[in-house]
Amino acid sequence: MLPCSLFPAVSAEDMELRWFRSKSLEAVFAYQNRQEQKEELMAPYAGRTSLVGDRLNQGYAAVRIQRVQASDNGLYTCFFRKGHFYEEAGLELKVAGVGSAPQVRITGPEEDGVRVVCTASGWFPKPQVQWRDLSGEKFLAFSEAHTQDAEGLFSVEAALVVRDSSVENVTCSILNPVLGREKAMAIFIPEPFFPQASPWKVAFSVSLTVLVILLLGAGCYTKREHSMKMQVRGEKETLCQTSEQDRQTKEEVLKDAAKFQEELERRKSAYLAGKFRVTGPLDPIVAVLGGEAVLPCSLFPAVSAEDMELRWFRSKSLETVFAYQNRQEQKEEQMTPYAGRTSLVGNRLNQGYAAVRIQRVQASDNGLYTCFFRKGHFYEEAGLELKVAGVGSAPQVRITGPEEDGVRVVCTASGWFPKPQVQWRDLSGEKFLAFSEAHTQDAEGLFSVEAALVVRDSSVENVTCSILNPVLGREKAMAIFIPEPFFPQASPWKVAFSVSLTVLVILLLGAGCYTKREHSMKMQVRGEKETLCQTSEQDRQTKEEVLKDAGKAGRGSRLVNVAAGAERDALTTGPESRALGKSQSRAGPVTLDPRSAHSDLVVSDKKTSVTLKASCVNAADKCSVLGFEGITSGRCYWEVEIRDGDQSEWALGVCREGVNREGWYGWYIESPDKGFWVVGRFERRYFAYTVPYTVLSLMQAPHPRLRVGVFLDHQEGDISFYNMTDGSHIFSFSQAFFSGTLFPYFMIRSGDVSMTVCSDVGGSEGLPVALSSPSLEEPIPGAPLELVRPYLVAPV
Repeated sequence: MLPCSLFPAVSAEDMELRWFRSKSLEAVFAYQNRQEQKEELMAPYAGRTSLVGDRLNQGYAAVRIQRVQASDNGLYTCFFRKGHFYEEAGLELKVAGVGSAPQVRITGPEEDGVRVVCTASGWFPKPQVQWRDLSGEKFLAFSEAHTQDAEGLFSVEAALVVRDSSVENVTCSILNPVLGREKAMAIFIPEPFFPQASPWKVAFSVSLTVLVILLLGAGCYTKREHSMKMQVRGEKETLCQTSEQDRQTKEEVLKDAAKFQEELERRKSAYLAGKFRVTGPLDPIVAVLGGEAVLPCSLFPAVSAEDMELRWFRSKSLETVFAYQNRQEQKEEQMTPYAGRTSLVGNRLNQGYAAVRIQRVQASDNGLYTCFFRKGHFYEEAGLELKVAGVGSAPQVRITGPEEDGVRVVCTASGWFPKPQVQWRDLSGEKFLAFSEAHTQDAEGLFSVEAALVVRDSSVENVTCSILNPVLGREKAMAIFIPEPFFPQASPWKVAFSVSLTVLVILLLGAGCYTKREHSMKMQVRGEKETLCQTSEQDRQTKEEVLKDAGKAGRGSRLVNVAAGAERDALTTGPESRALGKSQSRAGPVTLDPRSAHSDLVVSDKKTSVTLKASCVNAADKCSVLGFEGITSGRCYWEVEIRDGDQSEWALGVCREGVNREGWYGWYIESPDKGFWVVGRFERRYFAYTVPYTVLSLMQAPHPRLRVGVFLDHQEGDISFYNMTDGSHIFSFSQAFFSGTLFPYFMIRSGDVSMTVCSDVGGSEGLPVALSSPSLEEPIPGAPLELVRPYLVAPV
């Protein structure tokens, strides 16, 4: 992606836009007269470039290059022209690719050592080669040669002469200098491969080694004595400091409690008509350990924030990460761990945009944050998530010896955050699933991992241990060569005994399975017979109840529970069975309770339709009304027709009796943990009100008239929503905890919208359309990123 933007942010829809290589005038992409000019493109870019133009009216444009090649690497220029005036800017594209894992082999003795060769191919740009021993010590003296193929990809061959016979393992690692990604392979060098040394040379080496060890021992002893003295002194000073810090912390807690009470009072007084809305990034912000993180927030509409009070704090506490008031930073209110590490990016405060930069990011910075904007008595806030990630050391793989009937291989790595994922693979890429791993966390919050694998197949000559950071997607790996003599030789009697025991176990298992299946079939036949008898009796009772309920339906006072087939549907739990159960439900009468309606809502005389008043007293309120009769058990459904204006915002579903229907409009109010199971429309998109919001597929097309079926199974804890126009599944809340009485819930916040309950009393035995099986909702391809997390809007 090659992005460029205009300042100030004026529309570029009617401008001439061009992207070209800086060393030539041939176009990579051209846009003029509101369309692409394909005839001007360079041949190598034909069919591979397109314009990302959904923000042209905001002065932002970018060119997407697909199927990136090595030849795309280099400098580019973007050119914007309107009339006779033009401007341009430079960009640099760094292309990088990770090639094959290195292959290491012994080519024979050379001079007074063993020659080892490492080869790899398909890398870009030119990779870096490193040789290490088992302790991680680098070999500096080696040769390497690089070649480049027709596609511009590099191959490398590096040779190392190992002269120290005590170096049993050497590792060749290939590093991409742009991506920082590395692939490595280790090889075991048996001692007989080394030339035999003279006995005098051995005696000299032993004497020299003993002398060095003695010197090192004396140095270590002296250093340890000094360290212990310094440690005792440091612990004494730390205890004194800790006592003082505890005293200060108590004072700060008391101050924070008072601030919290003041904050609650301010929020109560802020129930006014909205003046602005604060939005934050909808995707988590990813920061690398030791680097920088920027936590941005902006106002809508884009009014100046220069004279406002701005705060960023951790969402689980009220302690301040950064505070800005009276046009300056308030350092005395800042949390100690953030002192000296935060600053305000305030060059766009007059445009309603502000951000806090956190330097020297630590693992403890990971988590949720809140940005808070206040002007006078009105304030708003928005949530952000910071994901801290760090790539630690490359894995170290070693053979610890034979174990059971195989070879035990151990892989260790440290300094990773968050908890890394470990994978073992053979040379063909096949994964090993059976291995053990243990994670530990140091004082700085960084993870260390130790994974152990027992390789039992002697044909597996190479195994690779890879450590993956799940946030960054970055991986480090190391391979090791396992010589065949390391595997224990099996006794022929042991093999014969194992085969005999296996056959015996298979025969016993087969006999047991046959006996169990026969018994299960008998019990199944008996159970089906009992179920048929129970179902027949239940059908008879249900018909009597339905006739009684139909007689009471004239009062419109309660829902008709689903009768026939309820127990049979409950016997199966698959999605097809649940959809079948819904399709056999009977529609029930739902009437609206005017006593529960908001003052800005109008309920029809028949109590089946609700709309907003033409002139609302509180335009920013969300207005809701409940069904007249509560639901305490059974299955039921009703249908609602929504006549939806272009700017409408609404929600429907069920809520628990006695829930708080007042307060701010947001995912943390109308969510299952607050007693609401609803779907709705907000900001011209459809959502399920989960935490966070779930974007629904209905957002892709306008629905001026939408007919929604609401299916409730109180006993199973399931509520599902279907588009009754085509039978498609919208969303399901499964395994919900319904305690007590539920009421149908209808909410209208804004727009020209009406909601009408259109279920007929008694209904038909089937639904007007066939229902598709419920499935997990999926994100919409190409949906804007800002829809992934909810907006916060003004309080009522």
